[in-house]
Amino acid sequence: MEGASSSSGGIAPLPPSKFGKYITVLSIDGGGMRGLIPLVILEFLEKELQKLGGEDERIRISDYFDVIAGTSTGGLIATMLATPKDKEDTIKRPKYTAKDITNYYKDLGPQIFKSSWWGTIKHWIWGPKYGDGKVLHEAIQTEMGELMLSDTVTSIVVPTFDVSLMAPIVFSSFNNDRRPITNQLLSDVCIATTAAPTFFPPWTVKGRRDRDGNPHILNLIDGGMVANNPTMLAIGAVERQIVKENPDFFPVVADSPSSLGNPDVSKSEGFKRYLILSIGTEYNRGHYSLDEIKNKGKAMWAIPAIDMLMCASEFLVNFNVAIFFQSQGDPENYLRIQATDGTFQDKKLPLDAASKDDIRDLQRIGADLLDKTQGRTNEITLRFTSVNEDIKNRDALEDFAQKLSEERQYRIQEQEKYFANKLPEEHENEGANGISINENELGEERL
Repeated sequence: MEGASSSSGGIAPLPPSKFGKYITVLSIDGGGMRGLIPLVILEFLEKELQKLGGEDERIRISDYFDVIAGTSTGGLIATMLATPKDKEDTIKRPKYTAKDITNYYKDLGPQIFKSSWWGTIKHWIWGPKYGDGKVLHEAIQTEMGELMLSDTVTSIVVPTFDVSLMAPIVFSSFNNDRRPITNQLLSDVCIATTAAPTFFPPWTVKGRRDRDGNPHILNLIDGGMVANNPTMLAIGAVERQIVKENPDFFPVVADSPSSLGNPDVSKSEGFKRYLILSIGTEYNRGHYSLDEIKNKGKAMWAIPAIDMLMCASEFLVNFNVAIFFQSQGDPENYLRIQATDGTFQDKKLPLDAASKDDIRDLQRIGADLLDKTQGRTNEITLRFTSVNEDIKNRDALEDFAQKLSEERQYRIQEQEKYFANKLPEEHENEGANGISINENELGEERL
């Protein structure tokens, strides 16, 4: 791919979005072992990007996205996609391919979700189903080590919920400002966002310090309690950076959607500047009849209530983002991939479905989903239904990969032209892709 490699032969870092036409976002829903479904989609996308890059197997998904957001299992996938091989490298490269993460799930899933009759009883009466979560925690800590939010190869956004504050806590590479107060361990972020109530215990980390210098203690649970579909959280994180006038997000090229880097113009562009891929894990949404629920007591309402809250949250995010794109931007620049209503009705797999047969079924669902017709939330029926029988998700992903490839090439070319026109004395530091750049001009890549 033209512009994919640096002058030194490595993969060039993705230039800030101010050099491009779009802000690129990847969002991955929560869903436990159902994370294997979006992983099938991500493996396909990564192969398409490598194909467009001249069959270069060094290319990774994080080479194309400004922000990767994930909730619960999606948060773990997002973090792994952005985890560096070596944080000390001048040009940090991602450690994992999408296939690597799939194998990680297949190998560790059965160990993490090893059920027993005692665990099932505890699940319904007292205590988390999987005890202290030691297997999950140690697996994540082993992979992440001492890596921090500030070490990610691209920005991530991962939600959790604080049970003591009764408020969402959203971890973001944008907000860590490289200080220990806010710059959390990636392992803590992943363990917290995957701490599903009744399955795993809450996870405690130290947060910002108060006026007396004492750290707030955060007692965190699964990010699905905040937003199982984190797309709007990712958009909000970016918009906050635009409000703060982060220079990475102000266009500097004349024919970009926001002309000449005018902050007022940038702030008004809204969804026109976004290119978003959002992947769901839901494939067989249950429905409740009035007779099923009308006489239920508090205990019997537990599962239906959680199902309804998760579905409502996921629906509202997807519906609102789709409407925003239709009214303010290009609807084709928002791609949501999940099963349309009425598909995959043969089996419903819970978030801890981790047997060999379950894993095979989840990967089959992901593979079948590639060949399903592209879907979109219908504003009248409120159902996620097919848009065009002739367009499969596979086709939509190929088109999306092409847009990502073109955006990356465009940014690299515009960055090269921009700095080539600057005076030699303004080139204070050598850039990662072999072009001299001024730190003050670029600003911090992740705040």
